[in-house]
Amino acid sequence: MGYYPVTGFWVISLHSLLRHWRMALVLAIVAVWSPWSVFVQGPDVGAPPFGVMVLVPTHQRAVALTFDDGPSPRTTTKILSLLMSFHDQATFFILGSQAAKYPKLTQLIVKDGMELGNHTYGHINLTQHSLTQDVADLTRTNHIIQQLTHRTPHWLRPPYGAYSTKVLHAAAECGLHLVLWTPGFVPVENQDPSQLVSNVVKHLAPGEIIPLPESGPRVAEEMGALFILLHDLKTLGYRSVTVSALARMH
Repeated sequence: MGYYPVTGFWVISLHSLLRHWRMALVLAIVAVWSPWSVFVQGPDVGAPPFGVMVLVPTHQRAVALTFDDGPSPRTTTKILSLLMSFHDQATFFILGSQAAKYPKLTQLIVKDGMELGNHTYGHINLTQHSLTQDVADLTRTNHIIQQLTHRTPHWLRPPYGAYSTKVLHAAAECGLHLVLWTPGFVPVENQDPSQLVSNVVKHLAPGEIIPLPESGPRVAEEMGALFILLHDLKTLGYRSVTVSALARMH
């Protein structure tokens, strides 16, 4: 379930409704009361121009694997190698500070056919800053990505999943749409990699957006788990695509 920014309506799949009926009930009640009341309202902004994508309704067996907080010299090349070996794609929500520190890794992500998204410059909580500060931070990160790759980011994943109407307005000013993750796949710090894979496979459904760590503390385990996940996706007839590709499948 989620608000789909391209079409401008709430999206609720039967599969997700059954899995997350409590959340669906709350969101349905809230949506009836006010289309924007699920966002934290601020005195200086009105209704946000965009929503937050957490799922794309599609019948195609495709999901979007996403990686946050990179690029990282410890893991990025390993992740890219695994994705390419399975002919899969993913979206990397990178930090401006990391991109500036590791320009060649940033360029390699694009060269290998992956998508880059904005994850702020230094992993800040955007809800705790002013609209002007948020716009400056997102613009700075967009500029770094554009300078290094000649690509313009279209997606923003706010650190900690924290957003408000102000953050939505800041994103809109920078030409960005917010992307979180499908309910049930909430990223947990230091989560056991094997449990993460088990949870993903257990609740797998078309159109889901799945968050995965890019720079966790257990590199060997995480890469092993990613291999298993990519293998299981193929076995089940699924493929991983970029967020943009998934959005076009609606």
